[in-house]
Amino acid sequence: MKNYSEHHAIQILLVHLFSADNKLLSPKLTSDVSNMDPDVLMSSMERITLLYKALRQSKLKETRRIITTSLKYFLRETLPPAATLSRVVIEFLECCKDAEKLNMSVVSEKERWIDYSVLNAEVVFEVFQTSISQDQLPVLSGWIFEALCHLLNGKVTADLLPNCLVTLLVSASSNRHIREVAPLSYAILKSGFYRNYNVDQNWGIFSDFLSNSKQLSFADRRLLCVVALHSDYTGSQLERLKELCENEECLRDLLTCLSV
Repeated sequence: MKNYSEHHAIQILLVHLFSADNKLLSPKLTSDVSNMDPDVLMSSMERITLLYKALRQSKLKETRRIITTSLKYFLRETLPPAATLSRVVIEFLECCKDAEKLNMSVVSEKERWIDYSVLNAEVVFEVFQTSISQDQLPVLSGWIFEALCHLLNGKVTADLLPNCLVTLLVSASSNRHIREVAPLSYAILKSGFYRNYNVDQNWGIFSDFLSNSKQLSFADRRLLCVVALHSDYTGSQLERLKELCENEECLRDLLTCLSV
């Protein structure tokens, strides 16, 4: 994107991506990645990597939305969900981790990474949504719970962990009513980036914009419990969730709900 305006660069990128051979744009999908044509699989993975790179580098909100829509399309239409879940979840958590590190005094850059994190949450939801249409949700939700402690411990701070968790649990839910609150989970995720900042003199009268609360609001903690208890997760999955909660003080309310 260095030699072109961002709008022009994205136009060139999309023309390149959508001008591929029809076998690459609309491959015969299979739930087992081992049955895919190796060339198609490699090309599809390369496009996903290219789109993630473009998303990280984009400065304009409109451009990020266009790239995210394209990313969702290629994940939905060219690759089985089981082949991409770990990639999109790790990308989501790494982005949240990077966004947390940025100083709030550089507002434009911080906002860009927060927006990027929310868009990545939408991508995670899209992969799970695709798995439902392919009857693969039990496989994906099983993986996410098996890897839950490994994925979340140390990846994000305790201040943001509940926000990330509610986003992942909503995405992995088989309850269609729970899945309807996905936009609310994105708002909860976004709010987590504005907590626990040291408010310096640069904010002046706008210092109230930042929250000094170290917890989710009561309503958001209640939603986290509702999502966990009413998503038809298996007993073993809930046990994995308990293991995560036992090691995290910020999830003590959820642990109480799970232990009743």
